[in-house]
Amino acid sequence: MDKLVTFRGVEHKYYLDEESECALPESLRLNANWLVHIHKHVNATPQNEEKKEVARFISKLESAIKVHSDLAPSNQGRILNGKAKDMLEEILEAAKAVDIEPLAKKATLENLYKTFYTMQHKDLGKKTVWSDDSPSAFQIFMAVVVRHVNNEESKSIDQLVSRVTKAYKRLILGQA
Repeated sequence: MDKLVTFRGVEHKYYLDEESECALPESLRLNANWLVHIHKHVNATPQNEEKKEVARFISKLESAIKVHSDLAPSNQGRILNGKAKDMLEEILEAAKAVDIEPLAKKATLENLYKTFYTMQHKDLGKKTVWSDDSPSAFQIFMAVVVRHVNNEESKSIDQLVSRVTKAYKRLILGQA
Protein backbone atom coordinates (compact mmCIF):
# COMPACT_ATOMS: atom_id res chain seq x y z
CA MET A 1 0.00 0.00 0.00
CA ASP A 2 1.25 3.47 -0.87
CA LYS A 3 2.31 5.74 1.96
CA LEU A 4 0.07 8.81 2.29
CA VAL A 5 1.09 12.21 3.63
CA THR A 6 -0.79 15.43 4.27
CA PHE A 7 0.69 18.68 3.00
CA ARG A 8 -1.12 22.00 2.61
CA GLY A 9 -4.28 20.28 3.83
CA VAL A 10 -4.29 17.68 1.04
CA GLU A 11 -3.70 13.99 1.60
CA HIS A 12 -1.71 12.49 -1.26
CA LYS A 13 0.73 9.72 -2.16
CA TYR A 14 4.33 9.92 -0.95
CA TYR A 15 6.62 9.60 -3.99
CA LEU A 16 10.15 10.04 -2.63
CA ASP A 17 12.39 7.02 -2.28
CA GLU A 18 15.24 6.45 0.17
CA GLU A 19 17.89 8.05 -2.05
CA SER A 20 15.78 11.19 -2.45
CA GLU A 21 15.14 11.36 1.27
CA CYS A 22 18.86 11.11 2.03
CA ALA A 23 19.69 13.85 -0.49
CA LEU A 24 17.24 16.38 0.97
CA PRO A 25 16.97 17.90 4.42
CA GLU A 26 13.82 16.79 6.21
CA SER A 27 12.34 20.30 5.95
CA LEU A 28 12.32 20.07 2.12
CA ARG A 29 10.98 16.55 1.67
CA LEU A 30 7.28 17.40 1.81
CA ASN A 31 7.83 20.39 -0.51
CA ALA A 32 9.56 18.15 -3.06
CA ASN A 33 6.88 15.48 -2.72
CA TRP A 34 4.16 18.14 -3.19
CA LEU A 35 5.72 19.34 -6.47
CA VAL A 36 5.94 15.76 -7.73
CA HIS A 37 2.30 15.24 -6.76
CA ILE A 38 0.93 18.34 -8.48
CA HIS A 39 3.00 17.66 -11.58
CA LYS A 40 1.82 14.05 -11.84
CA HIS A 41 -1.80 14.88 -11.01
CA VAL A 42 -4.09 14.45 -14.00
CA ASN A 43 -7.22 16.53 -13.95
CA ALA A 44 -9.92 14.21 -15.23
CA THR A 45 -12.45 17.02 -15.51
CA PRO A 46 -12.50 18.65 -18.97
CA GLN A 47 -11.50 22.33 -18.91
CA ASN A 48 -14.96 23.62 -19.88
CA GLU A 49 -16.59 21.50 -17.13
CA GLU A 50 -14.01 22.75 -14.67
CA LYS A 51 -14.86 26.34 -15.60
CA LYS A 52 -18.55 25.62 -14.93
CA GLU A 53 -17.65 24.18 -11.52
CA VAL A 54 -15.62 27.28 -10.65
CA ALA A 55 -18.57 29.50 -11.68
CA ARG A 56 -20.89 27.38 -9.52
CA PHE A 57 -18.47 27.69 -6.60
CA ILE A 58 -18.38 31.49 -7.02
CA SER A 59 -22.18 31.60 -7.06
CA LYS A 60 -22.40 29.55 -3.85
CA LEU A 61 -19.84 31.81 -2.14
CA GLU A 62 -21.80 34.91 -3.14
CA SER A 63 -24.98 33.29 -1.73
CA ALA A 64 -23.20 32.43 1.51
CA ILE A 65 -22.00 36.02 1.90
CA LYS A 66 -25.54 37.31 1.31
CA VAL A 67 -27.05 34.88 3.83
CA HIS A 68 -24.38 35.83 6.37
CA SER A 69 -25.18 39.52 5.84
CA ASP A 70 -28.88 38.80 6.51
CA LEU A 71 -28.11 37.35 9.94
CA ALA A 72 -28.54 39.44 13.06
CA PRO A 73 -25.30 41.20 14.07
CA SER A 74 -25.10 39.09 17.24
CA ASN A 75 -25.18 35.87 15.19
CA GLN A 76 -22.68 37.25 12.67
CA GLY A 77 -20.29 37.89 15.54
CA ARG A 78 -20.71 34.38 16.92
CA ILE A 79 -19.59 32.75 13.66
CA LEU A 80 -15.80 32.56 13.77
CA ASN A 81 -15.71 35.62 16.04
CA GLY A 82 -17.09 37.82 13.28
CA LYS A 83 -14.40 36.84 10.77
CA ALA A 84 -16.60 34.63 8.58
CA LYS A 85 -17.59 37.32 6.08
CA ASP A 86 -13.99 38.47 5.58
CA MET A 87 -12.87 34.87 5.07
CA LEU A 88 -15.66 34.17 2.59
CA GLU A 89 -14.84 37.36 0.66
CA GLU A 90 -11.17 36.41 0.53
CA ILE A 91 -12.06 32.97 -0.85
CA LEU A 92 -14.44 34.60 -3.34
CA GLU A 93 -11.70 36.92 -4.67
CA ALA A 94 -9.33 33.96 -5.08
CA ALA A 95 -12.03 31.97 -6.90
CA LYS A 96 -12.71 34.89 -9.23
CA ALA A 97 -8.99 35.06 -10.05
CA VAL A 98 -9.06 31.37 -10.99
CA ASP A 99 -12.13 31.98 -13.15
CA ILE A 100 -10.40 34.82 -15.02
CA GLU A 101 -7.11 32.98 -15.49
CA PRO A 102 -7.30 29.21 -14.95
CA LEU A 103 -4.39 27.49 -13.26
CA ALA A 104 -1.62 26.53 -15.62
CA LYS A 105 -1.54 22.89 -16.64
CA LYS A 106 1.41 21.05 -15.16
CA ALA A 107 1.96 19.12 -18.39
CA THR A 108 5.38 20.52 -19.27
CA LEU A 109 8.60 20.75 -17.34
CA GLU A 110 8.71 24.46 -18.13
CA ASN A 111 5.92 25.09 -15.62
CA LEU A 112 7.81 23.07 -13.06
CA TYR A 113 10.97 25.13 -13.54
CA LYS A 114 8.93 28.33 -13.20
CA THR A 115 7.64 26.95 -9.92
CA PHE A 116 11.22 26.30 -8.80
CA TYR A 117 12.05 29.92 -9.57
CA THR A 118 9.24 31.27 -7.40
CA MET A 119 9.83 28.92 -4.45
CA GLN A 120 10.84 30.54 -1.20
CA HIS A 121 12.35 28.25 1.43
CA LYS A 122 15.19 28.97 3.82
CA ASP A 123 16.87 25.60 3.18
CA LEU A 124 17.09 26.08 -0.61
CA GLY A 125 19.87 28.63 -0.26
CA LYS A 126 20.91 30.99 -3.04
CA LYS A 127 19.80 30.27 -6.57
CA THR A 128 22.57 32.22 -8.34
CA VAL A 129 25.98 30.54 -7.89
CA TRP A 130 26.07 27.05 -9.38
CA SER A 131 28.60 24.33 -9.84
CA ASP A 132 28.06 20.75 -10.95
CA ASP A 133 31.00 19.64 -8.78
CA SER A 134 29.43 20.78 -5.53
CA PRO A 135 25.70 21.26 -6.21
CA SER A 136 23.65 23.59 -4.05
CA ALA A 137 20.65 22.45 -2.04
CA PHE A 138 18.47 24.05 -4.72
CA GLN A 139 20.07 22.01 -7.51
CA ILE A 140 19.66 18.79 -5.52
CA PHE A 141 16.04 19.71 -4.78
CA MET A 142 15.35 20.26 -8.51
CA ALA A 143 17.06 16.98 -9.41
CA VAL A 144 14.99 15.03 -6.86
CA VAL A 145 11.70 16.47 -8.12
CA VAL A 146 12.52 16.04 -11.83
CA ARG A 147 13.76 12.49 -11.15
CA HIS A 148 10.35 11.48 -9.79
CA VAL A 149 8.25 13.56 -12.19
CA ASN A 150 9.95 11.92 -15.17
CA ASN A 151 9.90 8.47 -13.53
CA GLU A 152 13.70 8.25 -13.71
CA GLU A 153 14.24 6.59 -10.34
CA SER A 154 16.83 4.32 -11.95
CA LYS A 155 19.15 7.34 -12.38
CA SER A 156 21.00 8.76 -9.43
CA ILE A 157 20.39 12.31 -8.31
CA ASP A 158 24.00 13.21 -9.16
CA GLN A 159 23.36 12.19 -12.78
CA LEU A 160 20.45 14.64 -13.03
CA VAL A 161 22.03 17.70 -11.37
CA SER A 162 23.81 18.86 -14.52
CA ARG A 163 20.72 18.37 -16.67
CA VAL A 164 18.35 20.24 -14.36
CA THR A 165 20.88 23.04 -13.91
CA LYS A 166 21.18 23.53 -17.67
CA ALA A 167 17.39 23.43 -18.10
CA TYR A 168 16.88 25.96 -15.30
CA LYS A 169 19.47 28.32 -16.76
CA ARG A 170 17.93 28.01 -20.23
CA LEU A 171 14.24 28.23 -19.31
CA ILE A 172 14.33 30.66 -16.39
CA LEU A 173 17.54 32.65 -16.50
CA GLY A 174 17.62 32.91 -20.31
CA GLN A 175 21.19 31.64 -20.52
CA ALA A 176 22.35 29.30 -23.25
